[in-house]
Amino acid sequence: MAVSIIVALAVALAVATFIESSYDAPTARYYIYRSWWFFLLLALFGVNILSVALSRWPWKRRHTPFLLAHLGILLMLGGAWIQAFWGIDGTLALQEGESLSLVELEGHQLALLDDGNLTWHQVPWLPPTKKFTPISIPKFPFKIDEYLTHADSRVKFEASPIATDPPAVHLKIDAPWLGIFQDVWLWGGDFSLSSMVLGPAKFILLPRELDFSRGPLKEARLEIKIDAHQLRYRAFSKSGSQRSGGWPLQSAKSKHIETGWMAGKGRMGGALQIEVLDALPASVDRTQFVPSRAQYGESAPPPAIRLGDTWIGLGEKRRISVARDYDLAFQPVRIRMPFSIRLEQFKMDHDPGTQQPSSYASLVTVIDPARTFSTWISMNEPLHWGGYTFYQASFVPAAPGERPTISVFSANYDPGRPFKYSGSILIVLGAILLFAVKSMPSQSRLARWLGAKS
Repeated sequence: MAVSIIVALAVALAVATFIESSYDAPTARYYIYRSWWFFLLLALFGVNILSVALSRWPWKRRHTPFLLAHLGILLMLGGAWIQAFWGIDGTLALQEGESLSLVELEGHQLALLDDGNLTWHQVPWLPPTKKFTPISIPKFPFKIDEYLTHADSRVKFEASPIATDPPAVHLKIDAPWLGIFQDVWLWGGDFSLSSMVLGPAKFILLPRELDFSRGPLKEARLEIKIDAHQLRYRAFSKSGSQRSGGWPLQSAKSKHIETGWMAGKGRMGGALQIEVLDALPASVDRTQFVPSRAQYGESAPPPAIRLGDTWIGLGEKRRISVARDYDLAFQPVRIRMPFSIRLEQFKMDHDPGTQQPSSYASLVTVIDPARTFSTWISMNEPLHWGGYTFYQASFVPAAPGERPTISVFSANYDPGRPFKYSGSILIVLGAILLFAVKSMPSQSRLARWLGAKS
């Protein structure tokens, strides 16, 4: 029985390792580490270990190494069980100067605001190969009809009959010497969609209530403003010069915006071509999502869900009208820590003569009611505080060529860690005693105390 369980666990762990290396860690957790049958195998292994220890009853002193090792295994299994059900594994991403106490977990949830009442509905993570079963939302006239584990957006906006809806502009940007041929939408209904950074240039669609920035601005920056009758623009350059222009809205399509920006050298150089494909004074978001070509690994994009005809990507907000308006947000599951962390500075070193990072670290301030202090978190020096452990996981560059300003930490809360450490110590101690007693003369004090025979 024991051999069968051990072989089954070994095979399961080998398969999990293969899945994690070939696909990704969430897929391995779904199919192996968090599956019911894997927990059953661990439980059977623990019962078997306990049964073997009890079979030696009544215990003698010579059983001490044997019992220590078996007790250590049980403690480690118990610690793993506690971590699986009550532990926390998440991420914390901070910009320099930002303070947060929220840790993002692997799961997702749909936030629904109805007449001032906010409710949360869990959306379980599924691997791309798993068929999704629609999720009904109690007391609401819609359900989650589709879930895409990794989704690419197909951005699209349509004209809205409601004059107060936000504007949108569709641009075609061509820079052959940079290999850029891109269609982009800027939408005034969401701050994250109203601006875009493309290389060194910034593109911004201003809301109706804001006017153009006052120059001179020594940066490549294009500002566009749309009202019911016209499209106007103002372009700033790194030299501090600026250009402006505009057209009546009905004739703005196919017009070219003259920014005066030059790029490239020699015959490959020229002006950046920006063409207006569409301009909407009032628009509604009709963005859709399709399965991404990258379905596994860190490069795979986040998930998206569909409710009726409305798609919502992770981190986005939407409004659905079914008899009345409902505000929705698709977000990662978050938990609040009893303290917050502020990123003071991100530091990165490079390999000599290259731009390849060799190491990076973050200076953070822990803000706790009991104590406030600053410390460094690096790849080999985690921060332990309040039962949590924070590891320097990665970083997000602010823009190409600029130094990173966003630091990503792995946050771990493991209430089973004392059991795991204690179990490891007992297993090592039991093994040492077992081999030491067998190799020492029978007349030694320890051998006589244990009643062991040489």
